[in-house]
Amino acid sequence: MQIFWFDTETSGLIPEYNEILTLAGTIEIDGTFVENFDLKFKPLYPERLDQEALDCHGYTEKDMENWPNAKEGWEYLLSLFKKYSSYETKLIPAGHNVG
Repeated sequence: MQIFWFDTETSGLIPEYNEILTLAGTIEIDGTFVENFDLKFKPLYPERLDQEALDCHGYTEKDMENWPNAKEGWEYLLSLFKKYSSYETKLIPAGHNVG
C-alpha cells in the first residue's frame, strides 16, 4: 500500500478565497516512510492573508517574500507523484481533518 500523507497551512479559512501556503507530508510505502516533503508557496494574493491564520501557523509576510511560486511547488509535487505512482500503483491521499 502506498499512502500520500499530507497537511496544509492556508492564508485563511475560506477555501474559495484563501490560498494554500504550505503543503507538507510524507510518502509511505508498505509501512515504511520513504520521502518527506515541505513545500512553501508565495501567495498570489497577499492582500487576502488573514492575520488570524498567520498567527495560527506563525508565518509572516516577510517569511513569504522568498518562497517559490505555486508553479514551482506544483512541479515538485508532480515529480513525487510520477516517482511513486503509476497506472498499476496508486498513491492513496490521507491526512487529518481532510474534508
